[in-house]
Amino acid sequence: MTATSFTPLIEGMKLSGRRSFQFATVAFFAATRLAWSDTTPSAVPAVPVPAEGGITVVWTATQASQAPTVFSSADLTHIKRLSSSETDPETGKSVHWDGISLGDLIDRTMKSISNEKKAQIDLVVLKTADGAEALVPRSFIVKYPMMLANRKDHKALTGFESVAPWTSQSKVKAEGLPLETYFLKGITQVELGNYRERYGSVYLKSRKEPTALRGEKIFIQNCLSCHNGAKGEKGITEARRYMDQHPTVAGAPKLDERDRRSLKTYLETYQAENAAPVPTAAKR
Repeated sequence: MTATSFTPLIEGMKLSGRRSFQFATVAFFAATRLAWSDTTPSAVPAVPVPAEGGITVVWTATQASQAPTVFSSADLTHIKRLSSSETDPETGKSVHWDGISLGDLIDRTMKSISNEKKAQIDLVVLKTADGAEALVPRSFIVKYPMMLANRKDHKALTGFESVAPWTSQSKVKAEGLPLETYFLKGITQVELGNYRERYGSVYLKSRKEPTALRGEKIFIQNCLSCHNGAKGEKGITEARRYMDQHPTVAGAPKLDERDRRSLKTYLETYQAENAAPVPTAAKR
């Protein structure tokens, strides 16, 4: 990444107060967009398409030779069932959901691998047939009963919808995660990945500054839901359109002053680490 890539960020830092933070955050998205696309793993080749009512689980971390696992609708009857009443983020109404446990599905897929390799799976990507994605930390799925629902208000759905226990679990909002983005319709694939392997370029090289590392975590778990290198009208085009004010994002958690300070420290540290060195004058 060149110094020119960070021109918007550097200019943003010249502003003051909250506006500077907002400008720098969005400019950072633009500056790093190209770098992420270079480090994002290529699509898993020859991923089997599941039959209607089935799900394919693929690996993009630690198990390069691991074949995708295809769960047919009959296989899924053996997965643990869950049910809960959650507010539908689209309608704002309480809905009763029934489905399979995402955590149990993942555990069964990883049953035969070592604990060391299991520990490297820290990112779960839920995907639809048309390419939509939801990025969910595996730690969230381990801690909370997230489901892939196939019934809604006791009526069968045409496909699976991911449902996070964001209103039935009193502690879940304290996690500071973009919970509404975890709701996705028409899921056909579950990817078991690793944040660092997929988005290695957004990690800081220095691991010594606690505030910057906290901001890094906030950025990775929240901002990458939209600014993840996926195709579409996002990234650079969107960032330039909203240089002075980042648009309101549905489902994004509210950041307090400490969060904003941590995120700003992370952005500044990242910029300092990745700015091109100033060339020295040649000796005569």
